Amino acid sequence: MDRTSAMRRDGRRRTMDVARRWSASRRSALSLGLASGLGLAAAAATVAFAHSWYPRNCCNDLDCAPVDRIERLAGGGMRLTVGHFTVDVPKGFPAMPSMDGRAHVCTYRDLAGRYLPRCLFLPGTS
Repeated sequence: MDRTSAMRRDGRRRTMDVARRWSASRRSALSLGLASGLGLAAAAATVAFAHSWYPRNCCNDLDCAPVDRIERLAGGGMRLTVGHFTVDVPKGFPAMPSMDGRAHVCTYRDLAGRYLPRCLFLPGTS
């Protein structure tokens, strides 16, 4: 075998190695993209489900959310943490039953920028 044939064969081998590596990385990227897309779809479906049972008078399609944390206040009220903000719910504020077994609150903002409860959903409420 002459030197030119050996270089040609070696060049083809390198090209195939590069193609295999590129193909594997592309498959990984596609898998990651597909997994991310499915995760976003599942999150959107969860939000869509939650908003499907909120009464219209409580929710303006973005005003209601699941509660992350509940603190009992000394006066009998509750402080609810929802994402990056808190909502103080006074004692005696009417609560409706939650459809998914979690606490949810629908809010609005007053002129001072505070979040106030519009509707409250608690598990076990009838």
